[in-house]
Amino acid sequence: MLKINKKILCYLAFALITTISFSQEVDITVLRQKFKSYFNTQPDSSYYFLKKILKQHTIEPDSIKSKDLNNAALYFMYQNKKDSSVIYFQRSLSIGSEKNNIGTLINLAILYKRNSQNNKAISLFERPLVK
Repeated sequence: MLKINKKILCYLAFALITTISFSQEVDITVLRQKFKSYFNTQPDSSYYFLKKILKQHTIEPDSIKSKDLNNAALYFMYQNKKDSSVIYFQRSLSIGSEKNNIGTLINLAILYKRNSQNNKAISLFERPLVK
C-alpha cells in the first residue's frame, strides 16, 4: 500500500472538488439568454432559469443584480403575481444605480397603473425629483 502525504491528499481533494463545482456552474450569460428566450412562450422554463440566475448573484456586481431583479419582477408581473413583482422591483431599486433605476421605476409604475393605483405610480416619479 502506498503511503500518501496528508497534505498532498488534501490538495488533490481540493482540486477535484473545485473542478467539479466549476464544471457544474453554467455561464450566467447563457442562463440569461435562456430566461429571455422562454419568457413569453414557456414561463415555467423561464422561471427555472430565473431561479438559477438569482442563485449566482453572489458573484455579480450590483448593477447586474439590479437588472436581474428587475427581470424577475417583470416575470412575476406577467404571471399576475403583483406582490412578488413589487418585492423584486423594490429589491432592484435598493441596489441599482440611478441610471438602472429609471427603467425599474417605469416598470413599477406600469404595475401600479394596471392595478388602479395611479397615485402610487405618480409618486414614483415625484420622489426622485425631490431630493
